[in-house]
Amino acid sequence: LVSECIKAGIAGIRIDDQAIEGKRITGAAGMEVVSIKNAIARYRAAVDMKNELDPNFVIMSHCYARNALGGSLDDTITRMKAYLEEGGVDWVQFEYPHSLDEVKRARAEIDGVFSFLKGGLGRILSLQEHMDLGVNIAWYAPITHRVSWASMWRFMRDYNKRDILAFEDFMAEHEKDGFPDAMDVGPDGEGIEKQRMLEERYFPPEMLGKYK
Repeated sequence: LVSECIKAGIAGIRIDDQAIEGKRITGAAGMEVVSIKNAIARYRAAVDMKNELDPNFVIMSHCYARNALGGSLDDTITRMKAYLEEGGVDWVQFEYPHSLDEVKRARAEIDGVFSFLKGGLGRILSLQEHMDLGVNIAWYAPITHRVSWASMWRFMRDYNKRDILAFEDFMAEHEKDGFPDAMDVGPDGEGIEKQRMLEERYFPPEMLGKYK
């Protein structure tokens, strides 16, 4: 997996410590993690591959132990420290803190790159609140997911009622927003301009008549 990600040009990967056969989403009941020795072996193998192919590739350990069967804060902290120190990962993430005190304790005991999910905190913390906790990485994936889902849901309900007029009104409303267009790729990207540039470089003249 690490080898394929590096060869595909991906910058990093998140690997968790759940049992693969019964993997659950964040906060789900019935969660189990593999033994700490098994998890360390998993991370060591991933880190060895990254060091062989691309030392700049980032491997983050996502620790699910807090809410897993038999889990505890002590076990979670022990695991995250071991994943950094023995597994060699670049970064550990605390999957489900139950309180700010748990985040503070974990941050105090873990010497390395550390982040946490919202978990049982009740809300997503601000960037300043992260900094106040001594945490300089904010895991904000749910924000973009939910904004995208809500926007698409709202639009599709409107489209169901008004057909293509819904799209025309949407584009008119957002005309000046400057949001990216997937079809608008500059010459440095892998778009039509780049395709033509490569064809003009490698095709003989008789194959370029299509551009006239």
